[in-house]
Amino acid sequence: MNELSITKLSRFYRNKNVAITAIDNLTGSFRSGEMTVIHGSSGSGKSTLLLMLGGMMRPSSGSVHFNGNDLYKMKGAEIRAFRNRTVGFIFQKFYLLPYLSVRQNLALPLHLGPGDSFCPDRLNALLERFRLTHRLEHRPGELSVGEQQRVALIRALIKDPAIILADEPTGNLDPENLAIVAEALHEEARKGRIVILVTHNAPLFSMGDHAFRLVNGRFTA
Repeated sequence: MNELSITKLSRFYRNKNVAITAIDNLTGSFRSGEMTVIHGSSGSGKSTLLLMLGGMMRPSSGSVHFNGNDLYKMKGAEIRAFRNRTVGFIFQKFYLLPYLSVRQNLALPLHLGPGDSFCPDRLNALLERFRLTHRLEHRPGELSVGEQQRVALIRALIKDPAIILADEPTGNLDPENLAIVAEALHEEARKGRIVILVTHNAPLFSMGDHAFRLVNGRFTA
């Protein structure tokens, strides 16, 4: 079983000599087979927390461990390998390259690190699952918002990551596509992944195996 854990995790900023606390002394753990939903308003620290969990932002203090290994004690190449092999990121803004086709956008993760976990059959299965087989040669601007988010979801899953970090993935979606994405994330947890979803969307709060509210950088009941 995989485990992602944080201990006394904090992140501070300075803005015109004013100290701003984004994440304040958080401790907790996330395990494979479970979906955790973290609900918070804009500015509560949700995105900052995900970036630290994914090895993309160094904490001001505290630690992030994956299976006992301290991420921020790793060398640069090691932490890049962790992100490429172990973490799938899903963002509200999709970050699809507009001049590339769906096929080309989905190929990008395979060029960021070793591709030994990639299987063409997995890509075909994901395209069928999310009803995008007929959109492979289209560019993002030719897709609906819901289709773009489903492409982003496939991109996060294509290398079979142990961890899925989803930052407001349903924020721009209509109810039908919101349900598709939320249910897909829940299913991925059931397959044995660690899934962490941060959202300001209150209805999603009840979908997690565990749920927390993040207020001013701290977990509340």
